[in-house]
Amino acid sequence: MTHKLQKRLKWCFMTKVSVVLPIYNVAKYLPKCMDSLLKQTLQDVEIICVNDESSDNSLQILEDYAAKDNRIKIINQKNSGPGVARNNGIKAAQGEYIAFCDPDDWVELSAYETLYNAAKENGVDLVEYAITVHEENSRKKQLKNNLYKQEITYINDNPKIIFQGVSAAWNKFCSAKLLKKNNILFSEGYCCEDLIFSVSVRAKAKMILYIDKPFYNYLHRKSSITHKKSAVNLLVPDFINDTLKFLQKENIYPSVKEEFWSCALGLASLHYRKLPKENIDEYKAKCQSIMPEDIYKKFADYTKEKTFLRQLFSFGYNGKVYELTILGIRIKF
Repeated sequence: MTHKLQKRLKWCFMTKVSVVLPIYNVAKYLPKCMDSLLKQTLQDVEIICVNDESSDNSLQILEDYAAKDNRIKIINQKNSGPGVARNNGIKAAQGEYIAFCDPDDWVELSAYETLYNAAKENGVDLVEYAITVHEENSRKKQLKNNLYKQEITYINDNPKIIFQGVSAAWNKFCSAKLLKKNNILFSEGYCCEDLIFSVSVRAKAKMILYIDKPFYNYLHRKSSITHKKSAVNLLVPDFINDTLKFLQKENIYPSVKEEFWSCALGLASLHYRKLPKENIDEYKAKCQSIMPEDIYKKFADYTKEKTFLRQLFSFGYNGKVYELTILGIRIKF
């Protein structure tokens, strides 16, 4: 058998979709997520669960599911964060396309069949789609990438699209070939780890198909690590710098300079608020070392003690949800 024939046979019989889940202490939410994946109308999927050394019974739940369904693969790793977990999932994936899901969220049952067919029919390596944001008090709101003016966007025609819409991994349906050929991975951290992934996959895809349907359900939890003060946020300036270097290497930076620093400023300011006091000086020094002078001045102004005006009015974005404060009232959208 020739090498070319082996390669063709491999693509003919490979799994259609691999779904990667980074899992850490989510026993309360995991069954709902797993059920939504196993009941997909597209049955030709593999579910790669990367257990990040959970201390609750998340692993036992996974093992119980795996005993009943051989489409589930479990990888155990030392506690290293969701970035490393997703990277290990990508490396293990055997699917033609790769999707990402957080274990406290869930997916509409027709999602992967619709996304797979759309990707094949349109010959694209990246499909993005709307999401529905759920608060734990059961309120929900659809979140669209509504800056996409047409279903198919060509990056060369509009490189600024790289920084528009939702930047998280879980609303992206990616060709495995695209990810592995270009070694597109996540930063190794606990927060903001998907910035470099989102920018890289959009830049390398060249063409994005956007479907204006909410296939993904995101649960906004105040108890998640993204909402707690932690030293893990110290790595955010490093991840911003890695993204800057990627854009410069790909000769994209001049076309997206304004959008990049707007995004970077928002992320740096947001994660500054989540730092313990003892890490603040180090964080500021990191930001100053990578930011142009005018950008750092804006950041430094933000870090000053909150003025009365800022308490009344502010605006922020954490990559998933926008927060607008008006007269002290916080609105998420």
